[in-house]
Amino acid sequence: MEQAFKALDYLKQQTCSALFSPFVPRIRAFDKENLINVESDNFCIPETRLVLKNELPFETGSVFQKKILNLANWDSKIETDFLKNKRSSGHFLAETIHELMHSVYIKLIYTKYGYGGKCPYTNSLYPCSNSNKSGLDVMYELQNKNFSKEENLTINYVLGNYATKPRNQYHEVFAETFTKLICDSLSDDAMPKANPLDGLKRLPPEFLKILYKVLNI
Repeated sequence: MEQAFKALDYLKQQTCSALFSPFVPRIRAFDKENLINVESDNFCIPETRLVLKNELPFETGSVFQKKILNLANWDSKIETDFLKNKRSSGHFLAETIHELMHSVYIKLIYTKYGYGGKCPYTNSLYPCSNSNKSGLDVMYELQNKNFSKEENLTINYVLGNYATKPRNQYHEVFAETFTKLICDSLSDDAMPKANPLDGLKRLPPEFLKILYKVLNI
């Protein structure tokens, strides 16, 4: 996780882009037996909620990752998923950066619409600017907003089939796109070697139209 933040911090300095500045109030590594009603190994929460047993609720945007007990197995799983066209990158930081990109997308939404949820801390950062719709309302709308069959063929080609799943698809397309761009700009040992935004020039025009929809919610 620390390596991912170092890479993002460097990219933020080099590009002056908010895309590399995630909103992450807390980050926790966890044992699966301590989770409350969550099955994923890695996730970012869009709303304040209980996550771990015997702990208080975590703030909106907090990121969680299962404790890595065997780095070789972790790396192998990520690489295998990439080779099977499940995910957009086989870099060992891909899973971590993916969750941090979810927090960036949450930040983009709440910056535009305000938060409107039950977390006082997040409400103070992102007051609602529109009485008709809050950022949390937009988050709920996006849960079931999908792309067409033709668009999903393009998404599958560029990002792999994980980003074609119907639930939270806008979130997943955003997270997988910038995971790909960032990881493609990192060396094997996570040192930045290029501007990830330059990777946008290599994406198909059909995909850029999809990304435009994701960014202009």
